[in-house]
Amino acid sequence: MQMAYPIERICPTIAFRPIAPTARSSLWSLRLMQALGVMFIRDYQPSDQKAIDAIQVESQVDLDAATPPGYFDDLSDIRSAFCKGKFIIVEIDNEVAGFGGLLPSGEIVRMRVAIRHRRKGLARAILSQLLCSACDLGMKSVHLHTLQEQVSAQVLYTNFGFIETSRGELHGNKVVSYELTL
Repeated sequence: MQMAYPIERICPTIAFRPIAPTARSSLWSLRLMQALGVMFIRDYQPSDQKAIDAIQVESQVDLDAATPPGYFDDLSDIRSAFCKGKFIIVEIDNEVAGFGGLLPSGEIVRMRVAIRHRRKGLARAILSQLLCSACDLGMKSVHLHTLQEQVSAQVLYTNFGFIETSRGELHGNKVVSYELTL
């Protein structure tokens, strides 16, 4: 399923301001959307794999985080790893610009946005859609972990109403854990 923005409602429990212009939009909003291009959120397709791999490698280099062998194996077989959850793609102008997954356990994982597409609201759109999917799957809450140095991700999660549940170490990295009751 592919969804084009603007949308006024992602999920009954989540307030969302459209990021695309409406009839009442200012000239500034129109210029912003022209700069961003057209954004679509859709389900994963096997043809996305090469772009996913490239964004994952780019993100690992950017974060310089320790990862044990096999930690990202789920990205090698997305259909199997997320068959009872959800894995979505965000694309801009027909290019994969980011992705994110929701496991059946309610854990949000693998949220990534290509470096050249960051600070455009894509992570917000991905998170909104994953939360909607969680609602559709009947989940009562979701949880996630992020690296302590990813301050912008922490701000995103708290802006969505996530509550910090703990700080600790995961695979040798300092992480912050969050939970959101839907």
